[in-house]
Amino acid sequence: MAQISITKTDVAPIEIIQQFTLPVGETNIYAGQWVYENTDGELSLGAYDGYLDARRGIAIKDGALNEAVTVLEDGLVSVGTALDALDPTAAVYLSGVAGSLQTTVGTTTVKVGHVEAKWGATTIDKVLRVKRGG
Repeated sequence: MAQISITKTDVAPIEIIQQFTLPVGETNIYAGQWVYENTDGELSLGAYDGYLDARRGIAIKDGALNEAVTVLEDGLVSVGTALDALDPTAAVYLSGVAGSLQTTVGTTTVKVGHVEAKWGATTIDKVLRVKRGG
């Protein structure tokens, strides 16, 4: 399993197709972590071992307990250099580590999106296409 290491200060939405905002139900949630709507209507860190039918996506800002955080459910998000080693169109999967994403299939296969190539200069930028259902 190859974890994707996302630095919270590198997270920036590029194209928001669908988003939602809920209060944080954990001590802290950071931008770049995978989250889901728990049964209390709050955000919790997501992993592939549960809550796959809940609303879920990548947090695009930090938040402490009870603070509102917006979640990108469908769209494009820049995660800095976290995807540089991956090919465009490479699949991204939900990890067994709460809040994390990975590049390989885990115990349960939950594809959350893929790497997409964007050109903002003379070199390629690799961004994450988040898509409900992969």
